[in-house]
Amino acid sequence: MFSPGQPVPETGIYEVIHDRAHRETHEVVMHRGDQFPACDQCDQRVRFKVLRTAPYIFDDEDFVEEP
Repeated sequence: MFSPGQPVPETGIYEVIHDRAHRETHEVVMHRGDQFPACDQCDQRVRFKVLRTAPYIFDDEDFVEEP
């Protein structure tokens, strides 16, 4: 489980779990190196759980844009 402000360890699909279930859990795509955000409603009490990692297409050596 990850909290707001922590760095995203791996690009992939994460489940978002809100405090006091003010909203149903839902899935989001997070990119490695970004930070997990706070929720507008439950602020720092939101949690993130990795469901499946998947590489971001533009991080793949075959798809990196040449300068």
